[in-house]
Amino acid sequence: GVYASISLARSDSPSAAAVSLAVVKNYFQRREFSFTLRDDIYVRYQSFSSPQELEKELQKTSPYKIDVGAVYSHRPSQRNTVHMGAFQAQEKELVFDIDMTDYDDVRSCCSSAEICSKCWTLMTIAIRVIDRALVGKYLPRPLGSDCCHIGRSARH
Repeated sequence: GVYASISLARSDSPSAAAVSLAVVKNYFQRREFSFTLRDDIYVRYQSFSSPQELEKELQKTSPYKIDVGAVYSHRPSQRNTVHMGAFQAQEKELVFDIDMTDYDDVRSCCSSAEICSKCWTLMTIAIRVIDRALVGKYLPRPLGSDCCHIGRSARH
């Protein structure tokens, strides 16, 4: 199996999606997690021994955004304990992050993080543009509306 990167906005259970995507291929302990906490505090290089440990940390810190990053040569939380230059990203995913706030200057119905069916049309168009540019050349199948592609071609 392989893994695709995901950036999750706060939802009812962000830990379930983050855990299910990160466990694939035994990368979990070397996978970087970063959290955006209240007051825009950004915490990088988090790594966990198990999905259960991640879930406990998510419950404790309650981040409003979770980013699942690269797979490193060593556990990201132990990056300062290895020889200089030994801590290297081993695999990364290609990620397209399309935010509705990027369309605020052309939306007349909503603004900021608000979204309605009219706004969603803009997201659909953005996904179609990416699909048309990449499918067949780099991706084996269309991305779809979830904007998350899982496949070997997404890794480098």
